[in-house]
Amino acid sequence: MFLPLLHRLLGRRAAPILLYHATTRAESEAALGGLHNVAPDILRRQLLWMRGFFDIVSLDAFFESPQPGKAAVTFDDGHPSVFREALPILRELQMPCTVFLNGSSLRENTPWRDRVRALLQQDLAEDFLRSYRTTPGRTEGLTARNFYRMSKTGAVNSRTLAQALDRFWRERGLDPLPPTGHVSPQDLPKDSLVTYGNHTLHHYVLSSLSEEEQREEILGNQRLLEEWGFRCSRVFSLPFGNAGDCDAATFRILREAGYEGIVYSRNRLNFPRHVGRDRSWPRHQELPLQDGLVAAERAMAPATLTGLQKQFLGMWARRM
Repeated sequence: MFLPLLHRLLGRRAAPILLYHATTRAESEAALGGLHNVAPDILRRQLLWMRGFFDIVSLDAFFESPQPGKAAVTFDDGHPSVFREALPILRELQMPCTVFLNGSSLRENTPWRDRVRALLQQDLAEDFLRSYRTTPGRTEGLTARNFYRMSKTGAVNSRTLAQALDRFWRERGLDPLPPTGHVSPQDLPKDSLVTYGNHTLHHYVLSSLSEEEQREEILGNQRLLEEWGFRCSRVFSLPFGNAGDCDAATFRILREAGYEGIVYSRNRLNFPRHVGRDRSWPRHQELPLQDGLVAAERAMAPATLTGLQKQFLGMWARRM
C-alpha cells in the first residue's frame, strides 16, 4: 500500500524519459556481450506500469511542455530487436517512442564499441595495444585493464581509435558481428508512433573530437536521416550521455543545425518546476542550458519491473 502511494506521488512530481537499447529474448547477458537489454515481456510490464502513473507522450511533445506527470520512451542505437520485439508492443499499447540511430550501423558496419567488446571477450586487448601505440595521435594511458572504460572518454580520440580497431580486425581477416545483428534503412518502419532521431554517424565521444570532426558526425547523420525520408526529432541524443561527452562546440553545432534539445543518459529523473515555454529545469542539473538548447535527463531501464520501480524511488530520494 505504501509503495503504490509513493509511486503515485512521484507521478505528480517527476517527468521521466526511459532509455532502452536492445530488447531481445537472449538467454544471457554473455550472449549480448554485456549490451544493455530488457526482454520484451519485461518491457511490456514496465510500460504498463508507467502508464498507470504517467501520460506517455512523444519526446518532442515532452520537450514542448515538460510537465510533471508526463513521460517519454526512447531507444538508442537502433538495434534490430527494437523493431522486431519492442515496436509491436508499443503499437499494441498505442505508445509513441523515439528511436535514435547511428547512420554507420545502418550501412551494415560493425559499431566500434562492438569491436571493443569483442576484443576484450577474445583477450586481444594487449595485442591491439601493441599496434595502437604506434598510431599517430594516439593517447597515453590506455591499458588492457582500463581499456573498456578509458576508450569511451574524451581523453582518447574515438575516431582514431575506431580506425585502428578496424585495421586490427581486417589484418586478421575478421570483423566481429554486432551481437544483435544489423538493420538496414529499408527495414525501418515509417509508423505514426515512431519518430527517429540523431545519435551521430559512429557513436564517437564527441568531446574527444575536433569541431570539424564533430560537425561531420552530427550533420552527416542528420543528412542521412533526411535522405532516408524519416520523420525526425528536433532533440539530439548524446552518445554515452554524460556531461563530459560533449563540449561548447557540440552545442554550437546543434544550435546551428536547428536542434531544440539534448538528452543525457545519467540515470536521473526530470522534475520540471513550471509549465510553459520558459522550460525551467531542476536546480541539480549539472550542465546549464546553452545556446538555446533544453537539456533533459534519461533513466536507463533495468532488466526487471521491480528494478525500475526501485530505481525511480532511489532517484527521487537522491534529489530530495
